[in-house]
Amino acid sequence: MASRKQAWCSSRAHSRSRSRRLVSTRWFSRNFGQDAAAAQEATFAKSTPLQKIASPDDVAQAIVALLESDVITGQDVVVDGGKNVAYQALF
Repeated sequence: MASRKQAWCSSRAHSRSRSRRLVSTRWFSRNFGQDAAAAQEATFAKSTPLQKIASPDDVAQAIVALLESDVITGQDVVVDGGKNVAYQALF
């Protein structure tokens, strides 16, 4: 078992991902209409601990942080204004 772990680590393989929820983009507005998108975003923002909808820049910042790190592996970074934390508190 140790040799497998050593082989995996020595190959410098990294597994990273990001999870996003609602992100305020022009595509979201285009698909649902400006008014409907604004209403949905406002409702979603109120349900997050940070009271904020992620922007494309927020998602990009998370991705860059993962790519720049040599020591972050096997992580899934959720970009959702804290909504995931709020869900976990329910269980």
